[in-house]
Amino acid sequence: MDKSISQKVLQKIKQEKISPKSKWNFFLCRTGVGIILVGCFILGAMSFGIIFNLFSQFEMERIFSRPGGMKIIFFSLPYVWIFLLTTFLVLTVIEFVKTRHGYKYRTRNVALVFFTTVIFLGGVFHALGVSQKTENYLENYFPTYRQITKTPKDVWSQPQRGLLSGTIVADDEKNCHCLKLRDWEEEIWEVEYSKALIRARVRKNQGEMIKILGSDLGDHKFEAEEIRPWMGRGNGGRSN
Repeated sequence: MDKSISQKVLQKIKQEKISPKSKWNFFLCRTGVGIILVGCFILGAMSFGIIFNLFSQFEMERIFSRPGGMKIIFFSLPYVWIFLLTTFLVLTVIEFVKTRHGYKYRTRNVALVFFTTVIFLGGVFHALGVSQKTENYLENYFPTYRQITKTPKDVWSQPQRGLLSGTIVADDEKNCHCLKLRDWEEEIWEVEYSKALIRARVRKNQGEMIKILGSDLGDHKFEAEEIRPWMGRGNGGRSN
């Protein structure tokens, strides 16, 4: 019986012209899988870092209380990065299962470990400013980026909803408690802040980048209720 099976196997090998593969072939395959695994893992962590960075700059808790706040938040969610995070995480789990010892572990446990690690590494990227620099690079050098995802500048450029941001051009605290602000579209606004809460980190210096909560008075005039620092990493909250 064993002899019959052996003969059938040998005949099958001859018919399909199967030849043994060298150890280098297996080595290259494993290396390729490893590179894909590490690449997907790092890209997933970077995606989470950018999501975390965007949420921190959006300051959702402030937007929530504005008129139509829920609608603003819904349309401001970084769906592209959420999709990329999910895709890279799934690919990471799939590629890990393909490794020599990956089959020994439950897919659910593998996904949980990778997801937890991606969150931790993404937090590190955010803390080091890597996520902010990557997001700035995409925004500055890829015009289509702002068409597929909302940036902090987009979210905080809705004066009709009480959200305004930009760079301080001049401050006249002595005469009128007002400042001139240049928004991201190069439009000049006159901002009255006599009754506004001004956060401690705001210095109202020329060139300083700020966020403002308040009311649009029309004709590029804005009444501020609260002035907050821009909180941009890498440039100290000042325009380049």
